[in-house]
Amino acid sequence: MKALIFSVCMAATPFLVYVIFRGYRKREQSRLGDMSLLQVSNTNNATLAFDQTREQAEGTVRMPSVLIVDDQSSIQMLLREAFDSMNAQIVSAYSGQEAVEYIREQPFAVVLMDVKLPDMSGMDLLLKFRAMRPQLQVIMMSAFSDVNRIESAKSAGAIGYFSKPFDIDELRSFVASRL
Repeated sequence: MKALIFSVCMAATPFLVYVIFRGYRKREQSRLGDMSLLQVSNTNNATLAFDQTREQAEGTVRMPSVLIVDDQSSIQMLLREAFDSMNAQIVSAYSGQEAVEYIREQPFAVVLMDVKLPDMSGMDLLLKFRAMRPQLQVIMMSAFSDVNRIESAKSAGAIGYFSKPFDIDELRSFVASRL
């Protein structure tokens, strides 16, 4: 029974973090007024694809892309909300194989990746990314933050390691400094 309660609590934690962050963001937006009209929304993929095609034809600079690799949809939503105000395209992958396909298709400035994925370990995926694109900046995320895991991630090439639940403002500024 204790294990069941613990499992339910652990599963609900990312959702609760998302709900709290969403409320915080709404308060900040109402406090600052309607500044959101000045911000570019990056959630419309059709518009982004059109804009990227036009930019390539015109020879202009493309906006940087961020790939989020996590199998929890609540974490995906939280990170999308957090990075919505950045001038970057946000792409989501729910498995390691899906992430590999995205990396093959387009260059990304930053990858935020969970250590535990349904089809492969995040460490194995990090090594694949390093082989495919050595310059790729990978930030690992995990609910487990033991020193050995952090050191092995950094020695494999990760530029950062954030433990869940993480400080969303700290993660946002860390990613923004890498774009």
